[in-house]
Amino acid sequence: MQPKPHGRLSPHFSSIIAWVFEEPRDIDIVLGGGCALSEFFFGHRLVTDIDFFVNAKAQIQEFGKLLSTAFLIKQCFEEKSASFKYMVQVENQIVPVHCVFFRQWKDPLVRDRFTTHWGLVRLHTLDFIGAWKLSYYVDRQTELLKNLVDLYFISAAGITADQLISAVCKLGIRPCPWPYELPKRLNGLTLARITPHISIEELEDFACRFVREIRKAGKGRVI
Repeated sequence: MQPKPHGRLSPHFSSIIAWVFEEPRDIDIVLGGGCALSEFFFGHRLVTDIDFFVNAKAQIQEFGKLLSTAFLIKQCFEEKSASFKYMVQVENQIVPVHCVFFRQWKDPLVRDRFTTHWGLVRLHTLDFIGAWKLSYYVDRQTELLKNLVDLYFISAAGITADQLISAVCKLGIRPCPWPYELPKRLNGLTLARITPHISIEELEDFACRFVREIRKAGKGRVI
């Protein structure tokens, strides 16, 4: 039985913002191909992505079609040029079942869109879980320092994939592409909250508040 969503923002959501800003930390990464990557990170402060978790392997194709349509990459699927990763969990072992690579910034059809992993896994015993991640990036002068805060909001309140996509799109955030050349070293802060009663309205409300707080901090604020 799916739990019913709360009618208001959960109290601990406000504490998340406070906790992030009360605990400043320098986070640095060593990036591969720094010159090539600078254009993708410079000027971009915030990136969002959505991760979907399902326990039915048959749903992978369905989710893939939905995401492809939503982000206009349906016509851009080419071997070694896409970056979606579908995964399932088999007896507690996470195994990839399909993986294509997508360098979206090379195709004008999807320019200014974002690329990420779409992890389709089984989590606990729930049929469907949506996890919404907000990450904050900062660049300083010519250095590519990335200060990163990942906030995962996991919901089992009957939120559908298209509802999550719609909620993120309505924020009007210009995301930053995630390069295929992954960092060699990453020290980051990840805050994961399993909130089975959260509603889509709460997710959207909190995301908007988080974005406002980040923008108030301005460029160079260390998180």
